[in-house]
Amino acid sequence: MSYTREQIEKIKNPLVRATMLKALAPKRTTANDLLGVSDAPKKARKPRMKRNTNPDMKAADELFSMRYRGKPCEVCASMGKLNTHRTTNHHFIPRSLSRFLRYEPMNQVVVCQGHHKFGGSLCFHGVGSVQVAKAKEWMEKTRPEDYAYCMKHQHTKCTESWKESLRKLTERNG
Repeated sequence: MSYTREQIEKIKNPLVRATMLKALAPKRTTANDLLGVSDAPKKARKPRMKRNTNPDMKAADELFSMRYRGKPCEVCASMGKLNTHRTTNHHFIPRSLSRFLRYEPMNQVVVCQGHHKFGGSLCFHGVGSVQVAKAKEWMEKTRPEDYAYCMKHQHTKCTESWKESLRKLTERNG
């Protein structure tokens, strides 16, 4: 059954009235209608993973990485060069994949910018899989005990809170 505009305007419930009036309104012509493009719904984007913004985690990350800044690049040192310019710590097993190894010194490699992100043939965040494979090979060859430990514990679950991690790091750093 269809209603006239006058009948709909007599309905007391404003929500019902608005919905029925909207259904009566003529459809607007859009650019898609003129071009013959369908109004099919676009594929929904996969929602991004929300980053952890816990202040204890951020403080613990900063405290942990401070101990590695300014130390010589381990990769350069293995080639007989001394490079302390803009060095940082690289997590061999990424922080996002293993909370257990996040603050583990055995999982850290001190690297210069070149070997961290912009290196030639050996780069931990290289664009090509060959660069990353060479970085993994370097780690396995120069630090075999650390490499074995990281491989063994990469799926170990961490049970401590961020606050507890921060407290332990504060004690360790003195």
